[in-house]
Amino acid sequence: MYLRLKRRDFLAISALGVGTSVLGNRAAAESGPVDSAAGPPITLQKPMPVHVPGTTRVHETVLRELAVAFGVTGPEALELHRNAEVSPGTLFVGLLEEAPATRDLVKTGRMNLHNVPPARDAYEIVVQDGVVYVLGNTPRGMLQGVYTLQELVRQGAVIDGGQTIRGTFQIRERYIHQRFNGWPGEAADVRYISHMGASHCLMTHDWMGNLRHMQGYVTSPLFPDAVDPATVKESRDFLRTIIGNCLDHGLECALWMTELPCQGGPWTPEEVRQRFLSRYPAEVLSDSGTYQGKVICFSRPKIQEFYRDLISRFFTEFPEIGTIFLFGLDADGEFCDPESCPRCKGMSKFDQRDRLIRFLIEEGQKVRPGLRVLTTGWGWSGNTEEFLVRQKALPSSSGLFLAAETDGWQPERQSHDLLWTARALCREQGQKFVGYDDLQWGDDTVHDVNDIQDFPLGIAAKIRRWHELEVDGIFDHWGGFNHNVSCNSIASRAFFMNPLADPETVCR
Repeated sequence: MYLRLKRRDFLAISALGVGTSVLGNRAAAESGPVDSAAGPPITLQKPMPVHVPGTTRVHETVLRELAVAFGVTGPEALELHRNAEVSPGTLFVGLLEEAPATRDLVKTGRMNLHNVPPARDAYEIVVQDGVVYVLGNTPRGMLQGVYTLQELVRQGAVIDGGQTIRGTFQIRERYIHQRFNGWPGEAADVRYISHMGASHCLMTHDWMGNLRHMQGYVTSPLFPDAVDPATVKESRDFLRTIIGNCLDHGLECALWMTELPCQGGPWTPEEVRQRFLSRYPAEVLSDSGTYQGKVICFSRPKIQEFYRDLISRFFTEFPEIGTIFLFGLDADGEFCDPESCPRCKGMSKFDQRDRLIRFLIEEGQKVRPGLRVLTTGWGWSGNTEEFLVRQKALPSSSGLFLAAETDGWQPERQSHDLLWTARALCREQGQKFVGYDDLQWGDDTVHDVNDIQDFPLGIAAKIRRWHELEVDGIFDHWGGFNHNVSCNSIASRAFFMNPLADPETVCR
């Protein structure tokens, strides 16, 4: 498509992210001779008759977003047609296979969407016979096309034949928290990270108490007092609500878990630490060997039985969750002391971690086929050689979410031997590798520790680093933090689509 815009309009669109997806990416806009079949120019400003034949949850979200685009009260105010029988002057939104003009667009070389692998969310906006088509190769891609359309409508863009607006996410999986503080947040939080370009919603953080334990959402009769029943019900209901919001936006669901539960460190109130000792019988507890006190011992057959029951109940209740981020050794998550635990004596914490990962995968996949359990370098990668040997021995359904400097807090963008070696190892083993980073927030803003974060230019350097590593995805450490910095969010979306774009041009 050809955008006839004044310079100030182009700069405004660029600020909203369209400029980066349309003109900042060589693959995003392809010029060609004006196609007479495109029909007269169309002004994207006033409401147009809309054809949306699909009826999935994401299609319903598309209707809500179209209402936003055209400034009407809601989908009911749109002139909506649920068929694909379009006419000039109308708008068609759907998946690639839902569009009647797909064959003609492919024949004339005006569409490339059919060549984009389904693993990469993509969209195209093109005019044919006076109809504006917004098409996606996936539900997420379709929705991203509508977000771009919103920006064009806001500028009153005039479009006609000859060019196609297209965007393809080069980073396949984009894990972003919907909200860290004030969980569970609102549907607007999920909408925000969707607009930012998320493909996966990480619904919890490793500091969120019982929200990062399975027993925080389901109760087992083996240890019914592990978490207060009222808390379990409330958390279960909230999680179901978040998952529903994710399904509305085509986002896949992931959970950050810190197993096994323990008393907790000095950040935990003493009365809470003492209450933990009453939740499990003394015979299944052991010492962690750290300031986190007692921990449930996974060598006990009854604890393994407990976890089998939890896993079955949890994934029966929440089959939408396909990925677990397993942390450990932090914030109320521990393993037994190999020196003092009579049952785990001589079993290193690495051994205990790997046993738990294998257990979660084996038992979890019985209920939730395809489940992946990813681990990280935090607390484990000090001995690089052992860390890599251990990772190589884990099942293919495991993998890493790995930061460049042990954790995801740092403002650096270094690329070093551990990252490259770990990435190659995961590829060889068929394991998933996710880059662990700060994109929206750094510890300077979250914890006031005075890091120096160079947002949004730093986002360009970080995403380029992960792109060079050919990662399977990127995990934004802090993600939604009740409010976001728009320039960082726009930069994330832009560089997810084109990691090689010129940073200064995009950020301007």
